[in-house]
This record gives sequence, structure tokens and C-alpha cells, in this order.
Amino acid sequence: MLDGRSAIGVWGIGSWSIVPPQLTHLRLLTVRTSMVASPQHALARYGAPVPTTILAEHVQLVHADLANLSHGAFGVLSPRVWRLSHLGAKLAFLRAGLGFGIMPLHLVEADLANGALVRITTEDGSHGGHVVTMSAVYRTDTPPGPAGRWFIERLKQEDVQPPKVKASRTAALISASSVRRRSPSRSMASRRQSR
Repeated sequence: MLDGRSAIGVWGIGSWSIVPPQLTHLRLLTVRTSMVASPQHALARYGAPVPTTILAEHVQLVHADLANLSHGAFGVLSPRVWRLSHLGAKLAFLRAGLGFGIMPLHLVEADLANGALVRITTEDGSHGGHVVTMSAVYRTDTPPGPAGRWFIERLKQEDVQPPKVKASRTAALISASSVRRRSPSRSMASRRQSR
């Protein structure tokens, strides 16, 4: 953004973030996170809230923009860090027991429910969870044009829900639309029978 290579970006902004003054940010949505690991991981078997000193002994899987490693990463609790640029890869590594990490809750809810992953509670009593505000950002001196504003508005309309909720909504919409489509046919059939 700052060097002008892109006109609009999406950024996870939290209390730890310092937004450069030359950027404008517009809130899109919030994402809850949780610290998780495989049930076979040593941290999952710790049996009590995990002190920071113990976390530091284990590999932490961190989602990071590999093109910009100099800026650090959100929620890094261990000096033993593996950086992954894709959340799908991070999730696969977590399931395989290769480390612990903080993930968007909606992406791991099914794994938590079926026991493929477990929450890790830290000494401060949290599950490593935070609420991350996702924001659209752009340079204040070059605001987006009509297409960029449309894109930002479209992003604001998206919601983050578990896939099963979206799937059930989609099924309900399909069901409702097929009922609407059948209604005229049924009334036509009713008319024929009444003749």
C-alpha cells in the first residue's frame, strides 16, 4: 500500500496495530480467534493453563505475508516460529501436530467439535483468542475510484460464518426458490383439474 503497488488492501487491525497516518482504514468485519493444537500435541496434554515460558519451548505456526517478514506477526508467543502464507497449510500443520497456533474460530469450529483440534488455554485464562477487525485500507492521498468503492462496499456485505450455516442458508434459499417456481405450475394444474 505505502509504496503504491496496490490501491486497496485488507488488513487485520487489532489493539497491537499501528496504522500509518497516510492510510485510511474502513471497518469491514470482525473475526474471533482461538489458540489451538492437535490433541496429540504436548501443549494439549499439559493439563492446566499454559505459562508463556512453556509456550516458548514449542513451535508456533504463524500465518504471515512471506513477502514482508520484517514487520513481525500478530500473536507471536514463541521464538520457535514456522511462518506459513496459507491458512489451509497452517490448519493442516496444526491437525498433524506440528505446532500450536492462533486461528480464526470459524475455520476451526468443526475441528474443535469433532476433537481434531483442542483449545489451548494460556496462563492469562484466555484461549489465545482475540477479536481481529478486518479493514479495507488505502492511501489517504489517493482514495479509491468508483470500482474501488464498489469493491469495499461488497467486502462490507460479506459475513464470516461457519460453512454449515452458509450451506444451510443456501439450501433454504434453493428450497424457497424452487417452491416459488413450483407455485405457478401447481396453480396451472389446479386450474386444469377444476375444468
